Amino acid sequence: MEDLNPLTQELLTCENSGVVKGVIVTLQGKENEGYDFYSRYFAPWVGIPEDPVTGSAHTVLAAYWKKIYNKDQFRGKTQLNLLMNFYYYALKINS
Repeated sequence: MEDLNPLTQELLTCENSGVVKGVIVTLQGKENEGYDFYSRYFAPWVGIPEDPVTGSAHTVLAAYWKKIYNKDQFRGKTQLNLLMNFYYYALKINS
């Protein structure tokens, strides 16, 4: 995940309909590393090559990983170059 280096200009060229605003890349974590998932978010369509901390992407990811893990709390990790961010998520569903 850390080696992922998208060519943002090529992303813009491949998708220019205006529908796509960003791309979330996520991988399942390894049990021995203590993270449930890893993620990165790219949004060159709105002028953000990479956003290391985006609430909207994490909201989507928490809902996605809930289906995979069947639990409501997660540890996630994102990385932008050398900056690493660690997150703890608790998913609350309103009835």
